Amino acid sequence: MKTYQQCLSCFERQAADVCVISKLGTKETEVILETVRKKIKTFPCHLPPIKMAAEIHNLIREKSGIADPFADIKKTSNEACNDCGSLLTKAMKSSQDLLMTAIQLAIAGNIIDCGAYGLREVTEFKLGKVIEDVLAQPLKGNKVSTFHELINNAEKILYVGDNAGECFFDVPLLELIPKDKLTYAVRGGPVLNDATLEDAYAAGIQNICRIIDTGDNAPGILLEQCSDEFNETFDDSDLIISKGQGNYESLSETTNKTIAFLTKVKCEMIGEDIGYPLNSNVMKIINLDSDTASKK
Repeated sequence: MKTYQQCLSCFERQAADVCVISKLGTKETEVILETVRKKIKTFPCHLPPIKMAAEIHNLIREKSGIADPFADIKKTSNEACNDCGSLLTKAMKSSQDLLMTAIQLAIAGNIIDCGAYGLREVTEFKLGKVIEDVLAQPLKGNKVSTFHELINNAEKILYVGDNAGECFFDVPLLELIPKDKLTYAVRGGPVLNDATLEDAYAAGIQNICRIIDTGDNAPGILLEQCSDEFNETFDDSDLIISKGQGNYESLSETTNKTIAFLTKVKCEMIGEDIGYPLNSNVMKIINLDSDTASKK
C-alpha cells in the first residue's frame, strides 16, 4: 500500500504519542517533532506508511534511550486478554461454524492498536463487548470456505501476528490449523504495542506451533529488512495469514504469494485501499489461484 497524503498527519501524531509515553520534556519533544516534520516533507509516498513509522520510532528510541516505551501497555494488554480466555472458549463452544468464529475472534483482537487509536489501554475497549460486537457483525471479503480450502491445500502456512494481547485472540484460529504446517511470526524488536516473542509466549503459542520473529522492528513486514530465517519461511509458505493494518500496509502489493489479510478497518485510508468502509471486519485474500478464485 502506498502512503496517502492523509497518512502524513498520523506520523506526527504517533511521534507525539511516543514522546509522551517516553516522558520526554517539551524541548526534546519539539526537536523530535521538527525532525519528523522535515522527514515527512521528503518521504516518498510510493513507499508503505510503516517505512516512515519505523524511522520515527527508531529516532525516538535513540533520543530517549528507552528501548520499549510501550512495555507497560503491552503487559496490561496481555493480562486483560488472558482474562478474556473464558469468553473466547465460550464463543468457540457455542459456535455453529468454528472457522468463521475463530476468524472473527482473531479480528476482534485487532482492536488493540496504539498505532491506529493512540495511547488507549486495552481495558478501555471493554473486550467482552468487542467480542460480542464482532461476532454479531458480518465478515466482509472472501468466503470462509475459500479460506478453509487454502488451509487444507497448503503444505506450509505462515501466520503473521500483530499486537501484544491480540496474540491471545489468535489462539482459537491457530488451534484449527494443523500444527505441522504452521509457523507464527512476531516482530523482531519493540515498536508501538506490536507483539514480540515475549508476548507470543505469554499467550502460549509455543504450545501450538513454531514461533519465529521477523528480525526487524518495523511495525509491519519490510522483507528487505527481515532476517534470513523469516524470509526463508515466508518464501516456503503456500499461504500467509496476515493480521492487522501494519502488515496489510506492507504486504498488500505482494504479487507472488497468496495472502489472507484479517483486520478491522480502523483508518479511512486503509478502508479506501482494501475496499471496505471504516469499522468493517475484513478477510481479504489476494493472489488466489484460478481454481480457488472461481469458487470464492
